[in-house]
Amino acid sequence: MDNTKSDQEQPVEAAEIDHEAKAWITEQVEKEVKRIRDVGSSVLPMKILNCGVLPNFEQKKARAINRIELDSNNDVSNIEQVMVSPAIPYPHKDNFYYVNLILVTGKPIPFIVPYLYQHNIKVTQPEKEMEGRKIPSKQVILKNELKEFLFINKVGIRGRFSIHEYHDIVLQDQYEASPFHKNKKETLKPTRLDIFDFDSTLFLSPSLSPTIWHPTLIKELVGEDVFGPGWWKDYRSLDLGPIDILEATHWADYWNEDIVEEARKSLEDPTIMTVLLTGRRHVPFYPLISRMLASKGLAFDLLGLRPDPTQETHDAHVNNEQQHNVLAYGASSVFANTLHFKTSFILNLLHNVPSLDSIKMWDDRLPHVKRFQGFLNTLISKRTITTGSAIHVPAIRPRYRPKWERRIVNHVLATHSANELLYLEQQRWNRKINTISWDDRLFSDDDDDEDGDGQYQLDLHIDKGCLTKVAKHLSLTLLPSSTIVRLDDDFVQRLQTICVPFYNEYLKKHHKTMTGWQANAERPLWFGQQIVLSPKVLSAREIQQHYGGGLGMQVKCVMRSVSIPDPVFGMMALVDIYPSSTTNGKWETASPKKYLLALLYKPSDATFILRKKFNWIPGPFTEKIEGNGQVALSYLLGLDGTVKNNEEHQLVCLDAETKALVLGKRASTDDLNKAKQTKKQHRQS
Repeated sequence: MDNTKSDQEQPVEAAEIDHEAKAWITEQVEKEVKRIRDVGSSVLPMKILNCGVLPNFEQKKARAINRIELDSNNDVSNIEQVMVSPAIPYPHKDNFYYVNLILVTGKPIPFIVPYLYQHNIKVTQPEKEMEGRKIPSKQVILKNELKEFLFINKVGIRGRFSIHEYHDIVLQDQYEASPFHKNKKETLKPTRLDIFDFDSTLFLSPSLSPTIWHPTLIKELVGEDVFGPGWWKDYRSLDLGPIDILEATHWADYWNEDIVEEARKSLEDPTIMTVLLTGRRHVPFYPLISRMLASKGLAFDLLGLRPDPTQETHDAHVNNEQQHNVLAYGASSVFANTLHFKTSFILNLLHNVPSLDSIKMWDDRLPHVKRFQGFLNTLISKRTITTGSAIHVPAIRPRYRPKWERRIVNHVLATHSANELLYLEQQRWNRKINTISWDDRLFSDDDDDEDGDGQYQLDLHIDKGCLTKVAKHLSLTLLPSSTIVRLDDDFVQRLQTICVPFYNEYLKKHHKTMTGWQANAERPLWFGQQIVLSPKVLSAREIQQHYGGGLGMQVKCVMRSVSIPDPVFGMMALVDIYPSSTTNGKWETASPKKYLLALLYKPSDATFILRKKFNWIPGPFTEKIEGNGQVALSYLLGLDGTVKNNEEHQLVCLDAETKALVLGKRASTDDLNKAKQTKKQHRQS
């Protein structure tokens, strides 16, 4: 809320509140108050003295500020949220519309304020200077999108309020399109709202494994509009195989069946409104997630996907109607972040379904759970609801599929490279690139089946079906990620032969073996080939200072104990490391340094597993288990430098096959025919 004074004291177009308008407005307010009270809630009507529209020319595009003088002494600086009803035409004057505004303040009961306004107004934009360029005075059409409000009370206190990108109306549209509203289920007056998150709560969504990818690359792939739309906005992050096969199996092994059962219980109870609420974007995920849920028989009352962008803003962006960021894959966001979207979504539901007085939420991200609980506590303190709880669901990933991840990442990087080349050559940017179909060779030999060994060969080959023609532009390489002791192959083999059977037998003996759906989800795998000395890449001086040698220094390792085998966190070993200077027959008496050797763990836990506390037991020792290793650097896949300069861009051309695969409909007919011929020749060869 901004309490600064507006430069414009008088509205350019005021709505005349004559006797006819006053009677009509009073009738509309009374209808809405009655509707809200009939469903068990309440609002306090607040009259207005005057209203109109102010132009704001501070930005490149003129904006409308809706100025409303309130017949009240209430402090307008306490307004926390403005909710806007759908607009209806005012019958007594052309081009005027009417909405009800709900003002949420610190008081238990919100206010309802009528507002009569003009939609399109012709105004004169004064001469101004922007970015060193003079813009002459001209007439423009001021479109009133009800985003900006200036409230003034009877004693002159002002409060400026912005609805970020019209989010209340976007949420209202989402609600009115839901099965809940269309089937008039609000007449059932549900008293509890159950909200289920999607990724890693209801559905076992894959993520980028820190056992494969360098943390800098993960950050860039997850980041929005860096190399593609961003992992959680990119359709490919849920492109898990041929969709007809997945649908026939109901996306088997990708569901948290415990949470699915909770959702089914909620759906069967007529007193509960059951909602799926996710930060996944409406475009492009709504059709896919709807199909997933339908295959599982989950008919939610409302699917709340983040409308960033809406279908309309997405279409405008794809068709280059929005030029403010020509290299962005997605249109500008409606909501600041997922938390903002979800809390706004909940408030809008409470406004539309006032009978709700209890909320229950399931989510996997603990920081979000804590924030949601705080939000629910605030609603309770304001008597908006009586009870509210946010339940933490431990995140579970699907089974480890390193080759699938490799194919996805190769495709993301290659299509981004092709996109940049297209932009350099033709000043065009393909914003549909994240929904282009895969090459049909990508899933032809998916042999990612686990055998209990998580050691995936990090080589630099380019997988079939990826865009090899642009690999020089933005390519993968092995980057140092940490300082380790790499154990000798024979020692690793011996450890695996002893420790893996011990781990499995211990779980079986103590009835801890995963069963049911969890047996087919991600599980601890063997990674016992290295001991992490430091999660950082140490310099030669640091290695010499801390370990008395350098890279390649030989050490002896002796296992002392193991952690209690756990079906979730796997098993660690406590190891003594003896530098080479103490290994001439008397290494047992030297003072060793103790380190953790991560034997088995889930790939997604790689970044924090060594920070966890463990309980220790003697372990599977009939004799001393010892072996050799050497100080080395560990490597993960990352990017080979930054984007190349223009000269190097020109060394890699956009060939016909690449254009046809990457650019989709934007490739010419000749290009498509050439691509088909190239593919036919490739298969024959």
